[in-house]
Amino acid sequence: MAMIRDIRIYGWSYLLYHLFEMPHLDAIEIPV
Repeated sequence: MAMIRDIRIYGWSYLLYHLFEMPHLDAIEIPV
């Protein structure tokens, strides 16, 4: 499960990066 956690953290970091760079609601993908 460690890999899934890392992928999730990476996903949220990627999401936050895009939120601060270019906040497009249609471009936001929340990792499940």
